[in-house]
Amino acid sequence: MASDDLELARRMSARDERAFAEFKELDHAVEELDKVVQNPKRRKLLEAVEGDVTRYEETFAELVKLIAERNKLRAEVLDPTGALVAKTLTELEHSAEKDEKALEDYLIGEGLEEAVLVTGANAARGGADLRDIVETARKIGAILKGLHSRYPRFIVEQAAIAGALSPKVLKDSKQAQAAAAYIAKRLDALAEDTERGWHGEALPEGGLRFWRELRGVMESHLIDGPFIASADALKLDGFAEHLQEVYARPATLKRKDTSLVVHGPSELLNAVMATGRKGLTLQRYKGLGEMNPDQLWDTTLDVDTRTILQVKIKEGEDADDVFSRLMGDVVEPRREFIQANALYVANLDV
Repeated sequence: MASDDLELARRMSARDERAFAEFKELDHAVEELDKVVQNPKRRKLLEAVEGDVTRYEETFAELVKLIAERNKLRAEVLDPTGALVAKTLTELEHSAEKDEKALEDYLIGEGLEEAVLVTGANAARGGADLRDIVETARKIGAILKGLHSRYPRFIVEQAAIAGALSPKVLKDSKQAQAAAAYIAKRLDALAEDTERGWHGEALPEGGLRFWRELRGVMESHLIDGPFIASADALKLDGFAEHLQEVYARPATLKRKDTSLVVHGPSELLNAVMATGRKGLTLQRYKGLGEMNPDQLWDTTLDVDTRTILQVKIKEGEDADDVFSRLMGDVVEPRREFIQANALYVANLDV
């Protein structure tokens, strides 16, 4: 009763003992009934059942074929192409990070020209000394940038300046409460006159809570024990002595005829880069067609100024075929692909 396709299906599904057993039971049941059923009505019903069994087994064979084709497509095209795309995106990301760092280096260099930072102790820090302070601010900023959104960076930064990210400080209830009050005072210094009113308290479990009420709305933030014990908090606490030295009292960044008060490393870094950005125009484009001719020449065509990352695709034809099917203007191939693979989708993002 089984065709060549069915035999292939059975061989391919040999690992699935339950499916194989069901096929055998179906075949055996039909054969036994065929021997004993004589009543014309029952014979007609049996023939209908035989047809259903045949369709079931043939459909199963087609399904196995589709699975085999899908697995082959995934193994030969999707997997290697996906790995290549991931690698290329990583290279692009690293390249972008290098460009971003180069831009930051340039802006900082421009912003520090003739700049002096006067700390609260009236100490003037300039030249290489100020450059070191800004580089430290960059390191601290990178740590703050990586924090979970539940921890407000501006509060964590002020807590680091206060030396309150040390478990030793928070274990002493008096020191912890004094640190919370000090941080709240610093937060008020950061806020506008109409947005002040910060309060701080040390929590029994070793964390800190800060809150204020603005126009009848309560704003509350928690720096909890797990964060205090985290690697990020430990790294920030390692800068506590430096932060106290530079930012314990508001510092003033002076450059030529301008001056700006800063209360922490983030404000200092932003102020320096903002100064370096003056007179500089940055533009980003989604495609080359958005550029003016001179911009296209400088960024893409001029070998002396352009930056180009080469992308290599070994299976170019296969990748192009998959891309055309899934992203092209013709709908039918895309529909066929979706219908053939719809049952095997995992981790669908909608």
